[in-house]
Amino acid sequence: MAHADRRQEELARAYLVEEVRSSLRHALRNRLSVLRSAAYYLRRKVSATPLAAEDPNVPRFFELIDREVTAACELLGTAELEDARPAGAVDPAAAARAALRRLDAPPAVSVALPPADGVPAVATDADDLALALECLLENAVQAVDARGGGEVRVEARPEADGHVAIAVTDEGGGLPDGAAGKLQEPFFTTKPGHQGLGLSIARRIATRWGGTLDVAPVPGGVQATLRLPAAGGQR
Repeated sequence: MAHADRRQEELARAYLVEEVRSSLRHALRNRLSVLRSAAYYLRRKVSATPLAAEDPNVPRFFELIDREVTAACELLGTAELEDARPAGAVDPAAAARAALRRLDAPPAVSVALPPADGVPAVATDADDLALALECLLENAVQAVDARGGGEVRVEARPEADGHVAIAVTDEGGGLPDGAAGKLQEPFFTTKPGHQGLGLSIARRIATRWGGTLDVAPVPGGVQATLRLPAAGGQR
């Protein structure tokens, strides 16, 4: 029970980080927009006074504001670069192994991971991908364990649009009626005693790095698929 409680606390902290990050990004964009509007207003007012002609630093000052605000908005509008973590070439198989090491899957559940060689790298952060896969693997392992055991498979394959699909498939019996449309909502869960944060965290991580998360029923279970850009624009 202590291990389960600790895992729930870890997921809650991870979700809180994602929420704060998203809120800060939104607030910063709004404040930068206000700053740009105020600078534009002042520039128009000053341009009609002798000061604009007498001091060459005045127009340079407004140009600097516009350039820096534009650069900041561009950064905030991309893959959350405000934390100075550029995308790297991350091996999905290595990330899946790192995620599985943290889970301590029960003996009744076997987990098949992608091969160590030949899996396309994805453009993301290694810790982020490991956390996303940990969330997906935990859901899959718990679903299979609840049915008495079975297999979870992790597969990675390139797609024609320049993305890599990383699929986690379980034999946990599928989704309850009406659950498919709510699985990625924060705090929605079909498991008593759980907080329902794993899929929401995985989705946020995928979105941060220009990807998506899809969850769909498959015969006998569920498949959660992360799609992330291939590293270096690989095809």
